[in-house]
Amino acid sequence: VKMSRVVVLSKLEGPAKALECMEEIERNSEASGKSRQSFQALKADLYVQLENWNKARYHLSIAIREAENQTERRFLEDKLDKLYGK
Repeated sequence: VKMSRVVVLSKLEGPAKALECMEEIERNSEASGKSRQSFQALKADLYVQLENWNKARYHLSIAIREAENQTERRFLEDKLDKLYGK
């Protein structure tokens, strides 16, 4: 539910505001497993929208490490590959 709120917030108020919300979520809870992987992937997407390529790559790398299966890992690795050169 919290991550859905972040997605809506990013559409209504922009990715910077959504990242502020994510920082609050991160301070107040401990994401683990699948939720941690999704959290990091969403954070990377928001940084892409802000064209902050270094932070996007960093958070995608974390999401890749947290991926629970090969399909998810490949999907995230493809996204990461597309960020190199930016």
